[in-house]
Amino acid sequence: MCFCKWAMIVFGERKRTKRHFAAAARMSVFQLQRKDRQMHFYRLSRNPTPLPLVCKQPCPMGFLMRFFPRLLPSIFVIIVAATVVRGDNTASDFPSPDQIREHYHEEATIWPTIPRTALLAFVAAEDRNFFERPSQNSTITQQIGRWYPQPGTGKLQRVALSFVISEALSHDEVLNWYANQIFLGQTCFGISRAAIAYFGRPVVDLKLEEIAYLAALPKAPVHFHPVRSYDRAVERRNFVLLEMLEAGFISNEEAEIAIQTALIVRVPLERCELEE
Repeated sequence: MCFCKWAMIVFGERKRTKRHFAAAARMSVFQLQRKDRQMHFYRLSRNPTPLPLVCKQPCPMGFLMRFFPRLLPSIFVIIVAATVVRGDNTASDFPSPDQIREHYHEEATIWPTIPRTALLAFVAAEDRNFFERPSQNSTITQQIGRWYPQPGTGKLQRVALSFVISEALSHDEVLNWYANQIFLGQTCFGISRAAIAYFGRPVVDLKLEEIAYLAALPKAPVHFHPVRSYDRAVERRNFVLLEMLEAGFISNEEAEIAIQTALIVRVPLERCELEE
């Protein structure tokens, strides 16, 4: 038994107050030896000042056993992702990087071009450090794994898919996929269709404050409804604008004007037609 574990037993995992240390210090070396414990105390002066207990030996096995169960999901994800990336995957429902790349380019041919400002608004709303780290670590990539190859995939599979997606596509391609397929309420998938449903104009004609509102919706479209929950919707929109400012995507003047602008949507809101 290592010294750390024995000390916790002696003191009953209680807070080590001065009284506990003073009582332990008064124990003779003979008593300590009889208990077969290897505790070492400094000789105390007339006014004893207790010294903190220090482990004489580390407890590597205890540390490993404590944290290993927490590491199992990450280990599983890494193994699965590495297997798929190497092309050794035998599961028919788990796509390879080549399959993901082929699917993306096939879908991208019918997607409209999205303004850079709109793409950066999604980055500010979801993951401001998206371009500064591998895309598999981003919730943007993991959101794609939520609906591809089919909706309802489990959390571990989504994380594993994010590794494969990041292997197959660049950051810009991942972001373009996200902006064109993310659910934004009103049965709309993608910002281009949502722009028509909420504002009655193509996304290329939207103002900054309107783009910021649409970028705020993926978190909870119903919760930020522009009519039933106007104040909450404006607050969320302004949060996205401030995140864009903090990230350097827009200027102070642009942010100030957009924040002071009222949120005006078409009345009534339209609903997007579901794709077959």
